[in-house]
Amino acid sequence: MGMLVDLAERHFITIEDLLELIIHALRDGKPFGLTRWADSSNWVLAHGEDPVPVMQYREGYLTRAYFPEFKAAFMHGAQTSDVLGVFANDLWTKQIMNRVGLDVAGKKLVFAWCNKHINSRREWTDEVLGKPWRTALIGNRMPDLQPWLAERFPLEIVECNTATDWPEVKTAMDTLRQSRPQLAILCAGWYTSCLVGAAKEAGAVALSCGHLPDYYLGNHFPPNTEFPPGIEGNERHALAHFPDSDWIAQSREIQL
Repeated sequence: MGMLVDLAERHFITIEDLLELIIHALRDGKPFGLTRWADSSNWVLAHGEDPVPVMQYREGYLTRAYFPEFKAAFMHGAQTSDVLGVFANDLWTKQIMNRVGLDVAGKKLVFAWCNKHINSRREWTDEVLGKPWRTALIGNRMPDLQPWLAERFPLEIVECNTATDWPEVKTAMDTLRQSRPQLAILCAGWYTSCLVGAAKEAGAVALSCGHLPDYYLGNHFPPNTEFPPGIEGNERHALAHFPDSDWIAQSREIQL
C-alpha cells in the first residue's frame, strides 16, 4: 500500500468533472463509488465508538463490541471508492487516513461539502435524477424522502430503507446486493462508506450524500422535519449535529 500523499498537494477535480464521471458510469452501466469523508468518519476510526455519546448506550448503535466488523466494511467502501470528498487542509483527516493506512494516491478527490454545488447543475437534475434509473434509497429519513422524489423525478425506486444503526446497515448491504440498482443514493452518516462498498459491488453508481440527501436534491428538506429549506435549514442542521463545527468555513463558496 502506498504512502498517503498530502491532501493539500493533490489536484481536486471540479464538480463538472465529478458529474461527468457519474453520468458516464450510469450510461455505461459501470459501478462507481463516491464517499464523502466526514468528521464523524474520523471520530469513529479514532475512538471506535459513536461520535454522538447518547448513541453509545442505545441498542443497535455502533459500539466497541462490533466495531471491528464495522471498520472492515467502512474501510472496504473507502478503499474501493473512485472519488473521496475531503478537505485539502484538514489535518485531522490526513492524520486518521495515515493511521488507518488509506491510500489515496490513485483516487480522485473533490471538496467534501460539494453537495450544494451540484444542485445548480442541469446535468445532475436532468441526467442523474431525471432518468428512470433503477434506484436504491438507503439511509436517514429515506422513507420520508421517497414521495418527494417520486413527485419530481422519474427514478424507478426499487429499494428504500433506513440505515440508522449497524444492524440496519448490515441488512441494507445485503439487500443492495439482491436488488442490484443502477443508482444508489446513500445517506447514513459514518455508516455510508459501508453502503458505498456494498452498492458498488452490486454494480451500482453509489453516491454518498453526507448527512442528508437535501444537499444533493436542491436544498429542500423532506416533510416532517424541524429544519426549514435552503441555507438556513442546512446551517441549523449542521449546528445541531456538530455545535462546535466551523460552519462558516465548511459552507464557504469554493471556486471550482
